Amino acid sequence: MEIGNNSNVTGSQSTSLTKSMNNQDLGKEEFLKLLVSQLSHQDPLNPQDGTQFVAQLAQFTSLEQLMNVSKGMESMAMAQTASVNSQVVNFIGKEVITNDNSLQLGEEGKVGINFKTGETAKSIQVQIRDANGKVVRNIDMGATGAGEQNIIWDGRDDDGKTLPPGEYNYNVNAQNTAGQEMGVTNQARRRITGVVFENGSPYLMAGNSKIALSDVTSVFEGK
Repeated sequence: MEIGNNSNVTGSQSTSLTKSMNNQDLGKEEFLKLLVSQLSHQDPLNPQDGTQFVAQLAQFTSLEQLMNVSKGMESMAMAQTASVNSQVVNFIGKEVITNDNSLQLGEEGKVGINFKTGETAKSIQVQIRDANGKVVRNIDMGATGAGEQNIIWDGRDDDGKTLPPGEYNYNVNAQNTAGQEMGVTNQARRRITGVVFENGSPYLMAGNSKIALSDVTSVFEGK
């Protein structure tokens, strides 16, 4: 009677172990405890089939290896994040170029405006707006060749008044030699003043502007 009960316990535990392995809801320690319990309660006159036991051990080994790989990858990811975070502070004090139309007017009272044209331009007009969207300056660049265009805004409005430091942006209206409107690629050159971390990701700060590392196209030593 006793042996029969042990056999039932063993069969029940073996079934439970197999189901748990298939559902992948056991951790390494729980798996091992259930396997040892199954072996200690098996019928000595009718021991567990060797093939099944080997298969369970193989699954245990596979589970352990997967858990070790997962821990190793987590450690690598943490090390890589720490490395990036420690290096990103080197951007502070440097100037970066991003593909957008923002301007950061500093205390020095001037800022460079950079953009690219894909063809020769008959005329180019640059409009500068303040943080409220008001046009404060219009600059006529005239005709230019194709490629990178660079001008310096002196920080003054159309009346010659010096504007306060802060965030501005610009729009470029360009026409090709046929008098047709043509597109330009905006570029912003800004000095990095700090670094912030959000959800484990680093962002560069240029004044009050936050810049993702993926948006940076060029880096220069600060002037």
